[in-house]
Amino acid sequence: MKTVKNKIDTKNDDFLELKKHYVYELVNSIDNKVFYVGKGQGERAHQHIKEASSEGIEETEKIHKIKTIKNNGGKTIVRVIGRYRTGTEAFSVESTLIHWVYGKENLTNNQPGHGSDSIREKDDLGEIPNIDIPEKIRSFDGAYSRKHEAERDKHNIIPFMTELKSFLESKTGLSLSDVDHSNSRFTTLRYDYGNICIQLSKTSSSNNQVWIGLVARSGKEKDRNYIENISRCSDFISQNHGQYAKHPEYNKFSNFEEILDAFGIIINQVDKAISILPCNLYIHNILGNRHGF
Repeated sequence: MKTVKNKIDTKNDDFLELKKHYVYELVNSIDNKVFYVGKGQGERAHQHIKEASSEGIEETEKIHKIKTIKNNGGKTIVRVIGRYRTGTEAFSVESTLIHWVYGKENLTNNQPGHGSDSIREKDDLGEIPNIDIPEKIRSFDGAYSRKHEAERDKHNIIPFMTELKSFLESKTGLSLSDVDHSNSRFTTLRYDYGNICIQLSKTSSSNNQVWIGLVARSGKEKDRNYIENISRCSDFISQNHGQYAKHPEYNKFSNFEEILDAFGIIINQVDKAISILPCNLYIHNILGNRHGF
């Protein structure tokens, strides 16, 4: 499919006008996997490919994916999934595809989609408030945190991450942080690596995936700048103004051996990025320099 048009180019009056709103997918021609789901009108679906060829465009995970596909000899296929009379209809289908059909963690979408809090996540077959049963009004009495803590205990997240810590330390000889479960939604491990931390995170859900990426040592500007500068010199993609960064390929895994391999690859890539940072930039980051390149 080469174009997305609202009208067929014909003088024949026997054709109906296409519905204005549509939902589309971006597909990798190399492996035929969907990597982005969107909603649009007119030529919106093709703007992503044009943006990837533009100078100065922000290097999001989606843009990086489009460029990588092209560099590997493939093409980004635009596939329209459905057309709708209203934007509300299209938004609903878009969100359902992102969450239930593909799973947001398997896509490059930054935004979760409209009404995502009322859509079941991929492979989540449990009873879900706001979908299967009415959701209790949040009372700020700690119930929200207790809910995630209960899920964390139910799925044995802390023992899982404790075992992962022992595995990585035994294989690498490195010393990781203790398992941090102070945040009810995420259980984490960290490896302090110079000016940054390599963090492994697990949600309280039954999903086995562990996320791995770079995080700033603090919210201070000098630490966030360092994450952003490493991203400029590597394939890492900085998020939230340098609060954290993830690699488009090595970011989520389900078993210990894959995590071990990714851990080593990420350390090597960080080393490579640091080695090409100008010495004065490295020093300025340590001192809290406010300037980039």
